[in-house]
Amino acid sequence: MRDRLTALVRRHGAQFVAGDVDRDATLHLSDLAKPRKAYWQRILPIPPDDAECLYFLAGRGHEDAFGRIPGLTRAEQKEFEIVAADRAAAIVVSYRPDFDLFGIPGEMKTRRANLAEPGNELVVYENYLIQLRGYCAVENKTHGVLIVFSLLEGRSGDPKNPTHPEVAMYDVEFAPNELEAERTILGETARLLTDA
Repeated sequence: MRDRLTALVRRHGAQFVAGDVDRDATLHLSDLAKPRKAYWQRILPIPPDDAECLYFLAGRGHEDAFGRIPGLTRAEQKEFEIVAADRAAAIVVSYRPDFDLFGIPGEMKTRRANLAEPGNELVVYENYLIQLRGYCAVENKTHGVLIVFSLLEGRSGDPKNPTHPEVAMYDVEFAPNELEAERTILGETARLLTDA
């Protein structure tokens, strides 16, 4: 039975990680946030290992559980088009913020440990914020919400002070010119990836 379960996790977990289940367009916004990874995944696809599959499934499970909380509405899959004068057809890019919080894009990430210390959020959560900025740019929203769920906070080695889960929420503001610059970068990156 264990072998059968492992095979299922490998097969379906790899599909989730690779995006085959949730993505129906050629490009996804996360490809534009990490274009080098997207390029090489197309040229020389490497399937995720068991650990990557399990981490992804755990994160998706936490996202699904949080999505049952009233007010945290799971966002639907969406698409936006990048139109360029030098192309006959627009480039279609799909995306799905994790949540729609009363019209505000929300992104949730699960970490094993180590929430950012106050003042270090921009460094520790850089990749999370790049993804959230992309969502805000395509939806033309200057406000987004980042939810970070840490499973093992408070590591001290003291058995009387065990680790505990902790959630941090951040209201994130982006300037209109920052979002305009992001839209330009997304368009340029989409064109480069499509031509690669």
